[in-house]
Amino acid sequence: MPIFYKTFLIIFFFVGTSFLAFNYVDHLPPEKIGNSPANEAVWLNDDGAPRLFYVNRPGDADKIMSMGWTAKGWSEAREEFALPGKAYYALQMVNSSNNELVSVFHVFGKGDNGYRGRHLDLWVNRRVNGEWGEPFKIYDGYVGAIRGLIRLESGRLLLAFSRAVPEREKAPQTEKLDYGWNNIVSMYSDDGGESWDISKNPIEIEIDNTKTTRYGGIEPELVEMRNGKIWMLIRTTHGVLYQSFSEDGGESWEEASPTSFISSDSPSSVLRLKDGRLIMFYNSCQRWDNPNSYAMGGREVLHAAISADDGLTWKGNREVAIENAEVPEKGDRGSAYSSAIEIEDGKILLVSGQGESKAVYTLEADWLNEKSQVKYLSFDAMQEGPSADLGKEIAKSLGDTLVFSSLSLQDAIINFPASKKGSLQIGPLLASELYDLEFAMTDHFSAPSDSVAFSASMFHFAVSEYLDKKKVSEEVILRMEWNLTASNAQLQVFIGKDQLATFNSDRATYMGLNYLRIKSESGFSNINGLVSVDVSGR
Repeated sequence: MPIFYKTFLIIFFFVGTSFLAFNYVDHLPPEKIGNSPANEAVWLNDDGAPRLFYVNRPGDADKIMSMGWTAKGWSEAREEFALPGKAYYALQMVNSSNNELVSVFHVFGKGDNGYRGRHLDLWVNRRVNGEWGEPFKIYDGYVGAIRGLIRLESGRLLLAFSRAVPEREKAPQTEKLDYGWNNIVSMYSDDGGESWDISKNPIEIEIDNTKTTRYGGIEPELVEMRNGKIWMLIRTTHGVLYQSFSEDGGESWEEASPTSFISSDSPSSVLRLKDGRLIMFYNSCQRWDNPNSYAMGGREVLHAAISADDGLTWKGNREVAIENAEVPEKGDRGSAYSSAIEIEDGKILLVSGQGESKAVYTLEADWLNEKSQVKYLSFDAMQEGPSADLGKEIAKSLGDTLVFSSLSLQDAIINFPASKKGSLQIGPLLASELYDLEFAMTDHFSAPSDSVAFSASMFHFAVSEYLDKKKVSEEVILRMEWNLTASNAQLQVFIGKDQLATFNSDRATYMGLNYLRIKSESGFSNINGLVSVDVSGR
């Protein structure tokens, strides 16, 4: 089981030859501690202890199950209650008061208010005085994955979900706007979940119906802000999360608008820490060579960002979960559908992922605030690293490392804390090694096999276009400095003290650069050196 102390993280990127990155940090980075028993499992502090709730699927999908977690390990799975039919994975849990729980889930059905005759009806069950009651239906129709269920400061329970609109199953044949076949509503309860009312107006988001799916806005997440407003974050196919706000506890909603959070067609989740900070989990992924790929950008990586001012500004945008190396060609997969709780001050339990990638992690919130990062890079699979002692630690830690398998034979990708102002240093490297490399820096993840990701980055360049390798010493250090705070975003590149080139970008970025991408047409053999990042100026 994990121990919270200063440590390092080893990440393997398989890019033809092995690539080791030894990451020295001050706070505990994400550590996988086990596999999740099911897709879309949810964490809840139940009577002061972390408990993971899920539908028994794979299996008969007819029960809500749970497992407790302590520093000593997992408790045995137990049945919470039987379902009134077959369920999919969708489930949410909330503490209504004291030790009382409310569970919201959906069950398969049939009818005319769903999608092509299919229903996923919305059901509720309540645990009162330690005993679960009988489940009861609160909505008849086709409901998507359930992400947003919270208890407001007033005691009101607020639930948001996307639902099928039967008359919009097919795209409009005229010039009418297409909002997809879903809209979003909320339901609220002021009596601990016994009865529920529905919001006054649905939320509609226009779609591009040339894309693979016509879902519309779906899978909303909810956050109560310090000013009493409710913030809704919505999954879309527009490359960013959308948002809406309510000023009356979810009874009505503003028109949805785009946020600045880059996202594939994937949901988000938000955790409020005991000290008031917010952590958002989301898939900041884009696929440029195939925009209609799985999830419109992919779910290879789950990111997290942290806010200390109630969502006005965010830091981090760091990788916290990575897709399993062996992914199926069909079916649910990837690192999406997260749920997190705080178990100690700033210590987080996270569950996320689908299919073979569903897993449980720990991390420290302050790791998202780090302003520097040092990695030792080795593209030689047999090389131990900078010291024999570190090599011994590697041998002991391999079972807990995050592993990402690249389909590319060329691109290596390094994530670091996002910043609009910072510097990155690589080396020392032999001039002949550096000469063959290409570099790109950007603000989101793209798969290593994405053939257009380099040109779609905020900055990209080939060293050979600017460096005369006959005029440099045998070993050199490459340094990049960026400042995106001005109207003209700029990246300066240096070899030692000499400026190599200056690049400008007219693309705006929300949190700043957080990815370095390296390409080599001749391969990465025997390229070893330090990569250090300083974003203290952010």
